[in-house]
Amino acid sequence: MGAIKREMNNVKWFWFAIGYQCILAYIVSLCIYQIGTLITVGTFGVGTVVAFLLIIGFIYLLFRPYKESNTLNFDAKRKLCQQNRKKKRCQMMQREMIIQKLKESGCRITKQRLMLLDIILEEDCSCCKEIYFKASKVDQKSALQPFTAW
Repeated sequence: MGAIKREMNNVKWFWFAIGYQCILAYIVSLCIYQIGTLITVGTFGVGTVVAFLLIIGFIYLLFRPYKESNTLNFDAKRKLCQQNRKKKRCQMMQREMIIQKLKESGCRITKQRLMLLDIILEEDCSCCKEIYFKASKVDQKSALQPFTAW
């Protein structure tokens, strides 16, 4: 319960979650008890009818048709293009900020530094070797003689 309270971060929602879990547990145990009593003893009562109605309700909620599926339109290609454009725009902004910071700190903006910056901002490299190999594919001179960007 302490974890639920921390995760909910609100006392009202905490008590709602606890109440929901308790009510759901009571409904499931009622269904199991009533159907078990029907099978073992053979008694059929109001509780058994309620249990069957609840089970039918659960099954309906599980297999009901999704009404919004007919009206929901999602164009994956367009969404992916928008995300790529947004990512490129963000990378360009990051690139410009980094270049500005380098200029402010007195560093020269060389071709090698710009190439490394572009490779790093692609976020595909996990280590320095990958960055070096990608840089050597872009610039053949750097493959023959390693360069320092600092």
